Amino acid sequence: MFYMYYIRLQNLPLSAGIKDVRHFFSGIDIPEGHVQIIGGERGDVFIGFRSYVDASQAMLKNGGNS
Repeated sequence: MFYMYYIRLQNLPLSAGIKDVRHFFSGIDIPEGHVQIIGGERGDVFIGFRSYVDASQAMLKNGGNS
């Protein structure tokens, strides 16, 4: 069975795209097609990871450009 672990990122600038999200999480595996930019007034993005460990590492990142 194949599981995905999703997190929600908020406050994404309007100018940011999928490439920027992948750069922010560089070093963490994000499968193709698993960055979904919703936008809206909260700048929501949903990101899927193959493992709980990858999702946990992603949640440790906070703000700014890393």
